[in-house]
Amino acid sequence: MATLTPGILLKLLQSMNSHTKVTDNHRYSLLQVIGIVPALSTVDSLWPHHDFYVQLFDSLSSTYVSLSDRDTDVILTNWLQLCQFVHLDRFIFDSPPVSIAANVCPIVRRHPFIGTPDP
Repeated sequence: MATLTPGILLKLLQSMNSHTKVTDNHRYSLLQVIGIVPALSTVDSLWPHHDFYVQLFDSLSSTYVSLSDRDTDVILTNWLQLCQFVHLDRFIFDSPPVSIAANVCPIVRRHPFIGTPDP
């Protein structure tokens, strides 16, 4: 059974924008989704954005990240939900306000919240 590793989120944030893996070569970082918030589009935009901020948790701390365009479809098709575990490769920080989670892969089953997340 998959379990959360405390501190993996901090390691991912420290290795942001690099290609170094914070886990073994055959493993991905496991985090839990504890929040999904729609990103508001700007006033200047004529078309609505379908972007989301996802709050990820590693049983010790949590952070908000954005998803790539490919991974945003995972939310729109209801494939990613609260309490699900996700595997991800790394974080990329292209532009503020939050980093982008790269290669998000949800694990099918929902799990109870683990620990108490600090924002």
